[in-house]
Amino acid sequence: MKTACLMLPLLLLTACGSAETSVTDPETGTKTSISAALPGSSGISAPADLPDFAALMPGASVQSAIRGGEGETRGLVSYQVKASPAAVIEHYRKLGTAAGLKVLAEATTGDGRMLAMGRETGNDAAMQVTVTPYEGEDMVMVALVYDAGAGQ
Repeated sequence: MKTACLMLPLLLLTACGSAETSVTDPETGTKTSISAALPGSSGISAPADLPDFAALMPGASVQSAIRGGEGETRGLVSYQVKASPAAVIEHYRKLGTAAGLKVLAEATTGDGRMLAMGRETGNDAAMQVTVTPYEGEDMVMVALVYDAGAGQ
């Protein structure tokens, strides 16, 4: 339900021409920042506080970003890039491994790929990457969910 509540403002952003807003959770008071690329634009800036293991691929065109609350380094970034699904997965596997993350799950469905990595110790760093073909054979859409973990 919270995801649906967060997605509604994102849809409204593109409809009204605005590229950024924030939503406050009425129960906790936590503020979430939401950004979206407008139709026909070349993308938006990636969150400045992405952890090293969640660095975007070179040439990425960010389409949307949802960031956690104040002081939290977690969120979701979706972007388009000229690459194969396998190349994107390998990019994040290398970054995750270098950061001490382990593969927790991996799947291939048709042309799409998914990789989940994390540490197996409680509330620690983790990421999930989903890659699907987009507008032709050489473009993909990447959905990257990341959490730098406690104390980051």
